[in-house]
Amino acid sequence: APSLLLSVWSAAVLPNAFYGMLQGGGSHISLSSLDVAVCDLYYYFQVINVFFCGMMGASFMQQINQAVKTTGLAGVITLIGTALPSSSNFFINYVSHRALSGMPMKLFIPHGGVRFYLVKRYLRWYKTYSEREKAYSLFRTRSPRFGVEVGNMFAVFVVASAFALVSPLVPVVGAAYMVFAYFTWKYLMLYVYVRQYETGGVWFPFLFERLLGCLGVCAAFTAAALGA
Repeated sequence: APSLLLSVWSAAVLPNAFYGMLQGGGSHISLSSLDVAVCDLYYYFQVINVFFCGMMGASFMQQINQAVKTTGLAGVITLIGTALPSSSNFFINYVSHRALSGMPMKLFIPHGGVRFYLVKRYLRWYKTYSEREKAYSLFRTRSPRFGVEVGNMFAVFVVASAFALVSPLVPVVGAAYMVFAYFTWKYLMLYVYVRQYETGGVWFPFLFERLLGCLGVCAAFTAAALGA
């Protein structure tokens, strides 16, 4: 249940909140910069809220006595190192749900144009709906929200890398997720979505820096686990 709720929150609530907040700010004048900004917010959300808070929350009841008595940097490192292995079951369930349920569901969810047509056709107060409007809604080009999709993949990558030595089963499940994601997105990009804009190469340095950050999280938490 927690894995399902977290996936629904990340897929249904956060995208609209992040896009609405950034568009309301008016500081991004292109779709590419908007997607990069959304992905940046997703990255910090996944690292802080999903990974760190999920790790501490999954093992909170087991570590509550130790957490109350923790003082100093050494105590915090020991607490994190102890909490990391005990929270592996939660992250195995989370990544497994994303791989076995989240990715296949993307193949069955109706195209964005179909959803847009249904909303405009049946959820508005006037009934007239011309053939031109219908064709525009059903067949207009749709681009994936790269900021959301790439940001969600960061969650799996940071979890799999952080548990690489502590719980080897987590990166195995993470690799399965990446395999499912590869074939799913290959099909979607070929037959469903249409590219609507060019980024001018801004994605590569952004993704490279964030992946290095994930590897830094991996090194830090692995050191904490081994030091505990």
